Order: sequence, then structure tokens, then C-alpha cells
Amino acid sequence: MADIGFFYGSSKGATRKVARKLARTLGKKRVDLLDVRKAKAKRLLDYELIILGSPTYEKGKLQEDWYGFLKKMKKLDLSG
Repeated sequence: MADIGFFYGSSKGATRKVARKLARTLGKKRVDLLDVRKAKAKRLLDYELIILGSPTYEKGKLQEDWYGFLKKMKKLDLSG
């Protein structure tokens, strides 16, 4: 398993494209790409470093897949 988890939401594909580019730059073996539409929030606990990627819309609205993920994420102890 990689030591970096890149969790992203992408409606039109631009954020997914950036996530893939960053994974290549950091080294594909070091980064797991996880689409928040499919990923379980508890997977956040599997990584030493977490990157969250989301486009914003209008006045700072998040990409729609993030709202459910963040609700589950709030239940986790991410301290340490």
C-alpha cells in the first residue's frame, strides 16, 4: 500500500486529471488515487499523508460527491 492517499472528487474530469498528474510526479507507487464517490472514508486512516482534491463551483461550493464523504469523515479520529 502507498503512503499517500489522494482523495478527489471530479464531475467533469479536470480534478481527476490533476490527481493523476500529481501521482505521476510523486511516484505512482507512493500514491493511491481514491475517488470519494467510491472510497470509504475510513480509508483515510490507512495513509501517513492525505491529499484532498476538489474543484469549487460558484461561491466555494464543493463538488457534490464530497458532501457525503465529509459527513463520514467527521466521525473519524484523524489526530496524530
